[in-house]
Amino acid sequence: MMEIGAVIRKYRKEKEMTQEEMAGCLGVTASAVNKWENGNTLPDVALLAPVARLLGITTDTLLSYREKLTEREILEIGEELRQCVKEKGLEAAFVFSEEKIREYPNCGQLILICAQILNGCCVLYGLEKSREQEEKIFLLYEKALKDEQEEIRESAAMALMILLMEKKEYQKAQDCLDKIRERKINKKQLQGNLYAAQEKREEAYAAYEKILFSCFYDMNGAFNGILSLALKEEDMDKAEKIADKQKHLASLMEMGKYMEISPELIMAVHDKDKHRFLKAFSCFKNKDMDIHEFTESELYSHMDFYKEGARDLLEMFKRAMDKDEELDFVRQEPEFQKICEKLKNKIS
Repeated sequence: MMEIGAVIRKYRKEKEMTQEEMAGCLGVTASAVNKWENGNTLPDVALLAPVARLLGITTDTLLSYREKLTEREILEIGEELRQCVKEKGLEAAFVFSEEKIREYPNCGQLILICAQILNGCCVLYGLEKSREQEEKIFLLYEKALKDEQEEIRESAAMALMILLMEKKEYQKAQDCLDKIRERKINKKQLQGNLYAAQEKREEAYAAYEKILFSCFYDMNGAFNGILSLALKEEDMDKAEKIADKQKHLASLMEMGKYMEISPELIMAVHDKDKHRFLKAFSCFKNKDMDIHEFTESELYSHMDFYKEGARDLLEMFKRAMDKDEELDFVRQEPEFQKICEKLKNKIS
């Protein structure tokens, strides 16, 4: 955040005003203005409004106060927070996020992204949250739930619903779900049509591609749900059919080899089938194998993707390979260990 002295200097120079001229207008000495600009002293409270008027700015601008941040600034803070978790640990990351939120207490998007990253990093790196830290994440989501922007409120409601489901607090989870409005009109499709009609082709492509990308994850999520239910019921015929449809969907939507083999891995883990698991897992032997292969697909060429996403997913893979009890049936296989080593080298 810019200090008040730097703000005064910036806008005084924009007005092409000398320190002496500014001092004369305010009834103070040029030395006083110089001290303000160098950060040695601050203007008297009674002078804040006159200084702001003279410089043609608001007192909020003079005090460097902003309720909101730009999207780029929020993304940068988010990346700093991720690095803080990696390099300094969870406790330091909570302190960092609290400091940023104190600076911008009314920026709902910042509050939401801090909660998402803190919770997401715990999952990603297998970090144990204390009860106090868990409560802080809940409070952040609950604060975002009161934001004026519907998109922020609904994202917070969805995150809270998932956390409450994990705690088996199903009625509270339902209450959160009920806060998410069911949409009957596909605004994104209409936006794409509008861009196309205006010959804004780049924007139209991006709008349509985002619809395809989002639809894949909606459909794949539904397939995963059906697959999970079929496996619980030991309806293996249905499970095989669903897994096959998932593979074809991933191929059709150009989501990459990883998404194509994911249902195979799920089936193999359920059946404790070493041969099937290793056959699917062997695609990771390919040095060019990229978990986020879809980011290079022509189908999504007008979309921007989070560049660190692939690395984050590999980190989760590494943790699962090391600790996931469901993989005990295959963990001692030489082929499995060889592929795991290659994946770990990709991360390091």
